[in-house]
Amino acid sequence: VFYDEAGHRVATQYLMAALDGYISPEFLRFYRKGNGKLPGHPELGLTPGIQFSSGRLGHMWGTINGIALANPDKSILLLGSDGSQMEGNNAEAARLAVAQNLNVKLVLDDNDVTITGHPTTYLPGFVLEKTLSGHGMTVQVANGEDWMGELYDAVRAAVLHDGPFAVIAKRSMAPGITGVEGTSQGHDAIDAAHSAPYLQNRGHPEAAAYLKVAKAKTADP
Repeated sequence: VFYDEAGHRVATQYLMAALDGYISPEFLRFYRKGNGKLPGHPELGLTPGIQFSSGRLGHMWGTINGIALANPDKSILLLGSDGSQMEGNNAEAARLAVAQNLNVKLVLDDNDVTITGHPTTYLPGFVLEKTLSGHGMTVQVANGEDWMGELYDAVRAAVLHDGPFAVIAKRSMAPGITGVEGTSQGHDAIDAAHSAPYLQNRGHPEAAAYLKVAKAKTADP
């Protein structure tokens, strides 16, 4: 099980469900379609392969604190984001994790983009690493696109650390996707007009062509 409290990143969980054989890859084209059983937030019991309901932003850290308390011999990993860390529940969860020295490890995507816009614009003064350090968390900042360098080193440090640890991955939203990178358009599903050229340029012409066909043939189940 991997826990992710950025609910709108649920497409990653559906992808894993397809790779693990719970659903057909063809089923993914119904993402967020009416009655398609692939909602914008994961729902346990609705979609095969989904192993938890994340609820709204800020709910999952409290959940993994409980899992860590019940499993003190394990490291519990939570994927999150700068947006989810703005929620008040997470402040309480951070303080509990520090007070109990829980073995929780956070990997947080800090891209300065939410569905509302850019936090640096509408919430000046909010700096993720300062906020978590203020709660007593051990924090390491890394380039989120340097997978085998800074990011690997930071995650390794988190796993080896005794107690709570947050890796903050600094990166752009939807890197490399022209017209979407760094904008709120990358917060959820990216339309075929932007995603197909990206896939084509990345050497996946069949995937790009499929997006166009799926868009034309897809209807609510």
